[in-house]
Amino acid sequence: MYPKSNIPWIVQSLKFFMKTNKLTQSKLSELTKVDQGQISRILAGQCSGRGDAIIKLCKYAHIDAHNPSPDPIGSLLLMETIKEVWDGTESGARAIVDMLRAARRMPH
Repeated sequence: MYPKSNIPWIVQSLKFFMKTNKLTQSKLSELTKVDQGQISRILAGQCSGRGDAIIKLCKYAHIDAHNPSPDPIGSLLLMETIKEVWDGTESGARAIVDMLRAARRMPH
């Protein structure tokens, strides 16, 4: 079980996972063996916080349903700044990641 208060974050994380991996509900259903109708209800936020379906989906998507973390997608400032500085290449992405990780180790 996980707190019901985590459901909105879980739903947002699942939607992001599906979008970035170009997965439809049908394809996710096929991959996880979770009924497509159940996936639809979960993505609509119509879930109780109990049951195996949401746990299976979270495990597949590597989402920790018990410990939600802030979603950087929710920060317009962060996303706009990344768009501004990223050159669109994989090496550019790695450089940004390296800088962010280095900044995390700096004293605040």
